[in-house]
Amino acid sequence: MILIRSVCAVAVFFLLGDSAFGQDAPAASYQASFKFDRSLPGVLVPRYTIELHGDGTGFYRAEVVAPQSPEPQAVERPLTFSPKGVKLVFDALETMRASDTPCASKLKNIADTGTKILTYRDAKGDGSCTFNHSENKAAVQLTAFFQGVENTLEEGRALDFKHRFDRLGLDTEISNLAAAVDNGRAQELENIGSTLRSIAGDTALIERVRLRAAKLLEQAKAGE
Repeated sequence: MILIRSVCAVAVFFLLGDSAFGQDAPAASYQASFKFDRSLPGVLVPRYTIELHGDGTGFYRAEVVAPQSPEPQAVERPLTFSPKGVKLVFDALETMRASDTPCASKLKNIADTGTKILTYRDAKGDGSCTFNHSENKAAVQLTAFFQGVENTLEEGRALDFKHRFDRLGLDTEISNLAAAVDNGRAQELENIGSTLRSIAGDTALIERVRLRAAKLLEQAKAGE
């Protein structure tokens, strides 16, 4: 169930343990979160925070621009991450910290793709990085992963809406999601599993849409 609350997160925070992430499974006390801010007209989700814990639990907080609404809607919901996703995040963070390439690019005149902030604290010390563009491969990998999770949630909202109010539009929407999964722009599909199961089980929908939803559910399970 989605809870409506005020969104007050201001930074991205990493809380790490003592052992290297690439060597052992992250402990439940580990945390990683990603903050994104791009407050421009036409951006449907101008601000969001995704937090991930080492045990695979997490949450999503965002400001969502709803159709025909003068004010953004504050949204919060729990998340579940696959072991593969958890390992990817903490391994990438360890790699990023060990890299000689700065997190924030020094290139000038780069298009604004939104402000991202990465900060961490562990036994080795504290650090943070705010950037629009990065040439650090691990930072890019982390950004792509978290943006892929957020894209999955956006697609889930769109599918829920069209399932209720625009069933003819479901075919295009679920095709868009399938394409995003194939090219890596959608991550951690199980977080919209209830939406996909509802569509797959609705015999009033055309068969192609139901089959695509069922296939996406299989892909979500395979990614665990």
